[in-house]
Amino acid sequence: MINTAPQTRNNSHLNSKIITMAKISLNDVIFATLTLRGAIKATVRLSGIDTFPQILAKLLACVPGSRGMATVEVRNSSQGWNYRSQVFLSA
Repeated sequence: MINTAPQTRNNSHLNSKIITMAKISLNDVIFATLTLRGAIKATVRLSGIDTFPQILAKLLACVPGSRGMATVEVRNSSQGWNYRSQVFLSA
């Protein structure tokens, strides 16, 4: 299992938030969406994947040659968390 989706917790003695990561297991059911320039370009349902780069690779395979700032949204329906990240797609 690899750490991926951020979750925050308060760290009162530092008066800030620490980002910790949720885990993805091979048995989890993942729904992922890639949005580019405000339009949904790819939506996939995955299992047997345990890293964010694997999820991103599956999404990018659906939109070859795409460039620009994109939003990747990941929902782990098995564990009940969501993650959103901005990525820059280039050739």
